[in-house]
Amino acid sequence: MTTPEHVTTVQDPDASPVGERLSYVAGLDGVRAFAVAAVIAYHAGVTHVTGGFLGVDVFFCLSGFLITSLLLGEARHTGSVRLGQFWARRARRLLPALFLVLCFVGLLSWLASPEGTYPGLRLDSLSTLLYVANWHFILEGSSYFKAALAPSPLTHTWSLAIEEQFYVVWPLLVLALVKLRRAPVALLVVSVLGALASTAWMARLFTPGADPTRLYYGTDTHAMTLLTGAALAAALALVAGRRDPSALRASGAVGLAVQAAGIAGAGVLCAMALKVTGETAWLYRGGFLLTGVATASVILSAVTAPRGPLAAVLGFAPVRFVGRISYGLYLWHYPLFIWLDHERTGLFGIRLLVLRLAVTFAVATASFYLVERPVRHGLVLRGASSVFATAAAVATTVAVIFATSLAAAIPSAGAAPPQPPFHDPVRALLIGDSTMLTLGIAIAPWAHLYDVDEDDAATLGCGVTFSNAQIEQGTRIPTALPCSLNPDRALVTMDGAWAREVATFRPEVVAILAGRWEVHNLLVGFHTVNITQRAFQEQVAAGLTKAVEISRSGGANVVLVTQPCADSGERPDGQPWPEDSPSRLAIYNGIVRAVAHRTGTSVLDLYSMVCPGGRYQQAVDGVTVRRPDGVHFASSSGSFFAPRIFSVLIAEGRADEVLRGRSSRR
Repeated sequence: MTTPEHVTTVQDPDASPVGERLSYVAGLDGVRAFAVAAVIAYHAGVTHVTGGFLGVDVFFCLSGFLITSLLLGEARHTGSVRLGQFWARRARRLLPALFLVLCFVGLLSWLASPEGTYPGLRLDSLSTLLYVANWHFILEGSSYFKAALAPSPLTHTWSLAIEEQFYVVWPLLVLALVKLRRAPVALLVVSVLGALASTAWMARLFTPGADPTRLYYGTDTHAMTLLTGAALAAALALVAGRRDPSALRASGAVGLAVQAAGIAGAGVLCAMALKVTGETAWLYRGGFLLTGVATASVILSAVTAPRGPLAAVLGFAPVRFVGRISYGLYLWHYPLFIWLDHERTGLFGIRLLVLRLAVTFAVATASFYLVERPVRHGLVLRGASSVFATAAAVATTVAVIFATSLAAAIPSAGAAPPQPPFHDPVRALLIGDSTMLTLGIAIAPWAHLYDVDEDDAATLGCGVTFSNAQIEQGTRIPTALPCSLNPDRALVTMDGAWAREVATFRPEVVAILAGRWEVHNLLVGFHTVNITQRAFQEQVAAGLTKAVEISRSGGANVVLVTQPCADSGERPDGQPWPEDSPSRLAIYNGIVRAVAHRTGTSVLDLYSMVCPGGRYQQAVDGVTVRRPDGVHFASSSGSFFAPRIFSVLIAEGRADEVLRGRSSRR
């Protein structure tokens, strides 16, 4: 998202030709303020502002309106569009603050984040610099609506990419239509048809229940609000003729209708910001176009009825100030919010939000007055010097990106593998969820050194219970098919898969690690359940008992493994997600020990092993044991786990052999 600049003879001397200047409309700064406030509230997790992400579409619509108005204004007075000057002005407006943010994010990753926290930051930064971040995030499978432990500090730059792509293509189209003497009528037609086509394409690709990030990030599927703003600019240009469209005034019945439409549009935007979510299906079937139309009505009212009540609210001085620094607020708030988290500040809720807002406003204000405005107005650089300075800034930014991501690419040295203590392999079967899967992956390269024949048969997305859906970081996700209660679940359920593995692999020891899903809020039928409820605790115990019975069906000894602590990130208000609750985890591990006692099963305390003192740690004994998601185990952690895990599995796997040896000696 960029905050499109208004151009006036006083405030923007770089705005060039008289024909391209627009009269200042105070209410448009208020529109910017509303947009950035909605986005910040959404990213801060402010209660009920579940649709705050639509603030980006408000910016899109305003950008489409202003950029099209500027281009048509220049064409009206000069008969052409000077593309070089247009793109140079956009660069002076957008790049200086972006360079600062990219350098800050690189240094933040290097100096203030655990190693490996942002493994894709270099590509994120380069795609941001090249304004293709939206397609980069699509290709790497990132999700905008599902939080992660370490979301990229540059996630929000997807919208800058869409706007910059618009800035490149749209002036070319305007120039072509100007040369053909078809503007602005043709622009109005193209804008309307383009907005409808983008809306129809989004609706065509939308699949209920699937992650809609591709549709949200796509330039093709999310162009409707930009084009709605462009259509408004073209329509006003038609009405104004040779006059400045921003000088149009609606009076009488038309004026009242315009003001009513603006107030209605503002009401629609507020209602959507408070009611919709990223999973609201009708958003992708015309809802974003509705956002554009509502925003266009607000813009129309602010421009043509500047003395109306809506324009008065939007033109209030403090609101205008927020709008003026909104580009910096948008750029800086997301990486600063990630940096100023609960872990670093000890705050959460309203106190954390106040701190984040104070720092963001201070940094954005400094950026506006010390960097953005001086560069944009030519007070710092002019002419050829600006070209060289821009090239130097790009080179410096790229250098910082590569330098600060280099450390993350250098693997840390692990301990030397020990000598194998035995010479005949112990067959060890690992079952459970994805935490067990990643643990098995980490220790697999060491198995032959311990004479262990390892079979990692853990199931992604499944623990020891069945459900319809799971609530992860506030988002409902369908349960994986092997452990789903849905009628169309997989033919081979998770317990059926365990039984098959036991029968074919014939293990001497089976290790069972589950519990990550059992501490989530789960949907079972039409009810939400969790492990604090007695009835669900009994289901968990029954699931663990069944896993033990299946594991023993081939004569193997069994080891129940406690679930380790997790830190999958903070809620936007700084508080932990329910699934990371220490009290829920304590209940689950208590059930593990109770089942082990009742069934005569050994317990491997993985929790104490990787959570010393009961606290989550990314690294233990100098070895990075956890992945950046805060749940799974690092593939390079074998040097830490192998001696501890295999010693237990070997002891259990050879227990019967030892007993038989003792019996024969007697």
